[in-house]
Amino acid sequence: MSPPAQWEFGGNIPENYARYMEPAIFAPWVVDLVDLAAAPTILQVQVIGEGRLLEAADADAVGFFEVRVMRDYYDLKARRAGIEADIVKRGRVYAG
Repeated sequence: MSPPAQWEFGGNIPENYARYMEPAIFAPWVVDLVDLAAAPTILQVQVIGEGRLLEAADADAVGFFEVRVMRDYYDLKARRAGIEADIVKRGRVYAG
């Protein structure tokens, strides 16, 4: 008796392992590492707001960095206020 078609895998064992088992094994540990000092301001704000700090040797430095990022973000928002108001008024980003 042959196994049901749903249990038949094409390819060889190493290919199947790489395709099906590795994602299941390593998915809980998948992370995105970002050098926040070199990242754009918008990404910095998103990571600070939604990300998770894994390790910090100096809590004061983390606090100072977060304050600087937020200050830069609010400065950017102030500089873009006219552009954003125009987008809201026109209902689109691009001219035309």
